[in-house]
Amino acid sequence: LAYRGMRLGRILAFYQRLAEGTLRDSSGQLLLQHFDPERHTTNDVVREAIIPASRGTRFGDVAYATVAQDNQPTLATVMVSHHWRNLFCDLIAAIVACALGDTSYEAVAAELHEHKFEELRLRLDRRDALEMSFWGCLFCVNQHAGICGSFAPEPLPDQKDYKVAHAEWTQNTRDPVTGEA
Repeated sequence: LAYRGMRLGRILAFYQRLAEGTLRDSSGQLLLQHFDPERHTTNDVVREAIIPASRGTRFGDVAYATVAQDNQPTLATVMVSHHWRNLFCDLIAAIVACALGDTSYEAVAAELHEHKFEELRLRLDRRDALEMSFWGCLFCVNQHAGICGSFAPEPLPDQKDYKVAHAEWTQNTRDPVTGEA
């Protein structure tokens, strides 16, 4: 797994395609065209973009990093931790801010919201940071072998606080923008 890293330039390219509504799966179908950086969590992006984009590829059903890196082993030099319910934009902003040597990701998040991808690329290139390799489970673990087949089980009616648990479960199985399951 250490050699399943993903270069920052490819992470930024993924985010740009997602933000611009041009991310496609291996059959050419557009994915998550309604991406909203202020509403979509890491969990949403993994389920609605990363898993579909890494399904049925010429390498099989694989980790997205395998597709992005063209199946070339890439030793990760930075490990990324995240929370599934945090905004995906904030995660990418934190990765980019780290590569830029910034101590906060707020300014980078604003640039991502404003689609200032070329400006970010130029700043990263000046630091030779586009080739930095990151390891984050969302990109580097084969999600097809784990989470993509199901959500957590639906709460049982006799469970304590069933209404709250069921409302949370329902929310977690739906897209935050469209409400679709």
